[in-house]
Amino acid sequence: MKFTKGEYEGAQRFAFHSPTRPGIDVSGDGRGCNRDAGRFLVSELVFAQDGTVDRLAIDLRTTLRGLSSSSLRFGALQLSRAVIAESFCRKRNNLEREYRQQ
Repeated sequence: MKFTKGEYEGAQRFAFHSPTRPGIDVSGDGRGCNRDAGRFLVSELVFAQDGTVDRLAIDLRTTLRGLSSSSLRFGALQLSRAVIAESFCRKRNNLEREYRQQ
């Protein structure tokens, strides 16, 4: 399945999903679930000339299969190579400054 802009319905836990269905795996803070299911919308997907992702925006809704509607989770992800690069440079500069001050 080629990853493009659009809606992905019927997503199943990645690593165990059907080859004809999209995969999803949501985790954080050292936690995850082995029964993720849901859908997501890729509203922005821009590739750089070298084929890497330049910008990406995803909205998602997941549930823990077999559990009540209280297990419904929503999320959003936005990535930008420019913001990541700027943040990396700022952190590197701060580390270099701290090192010189020691």
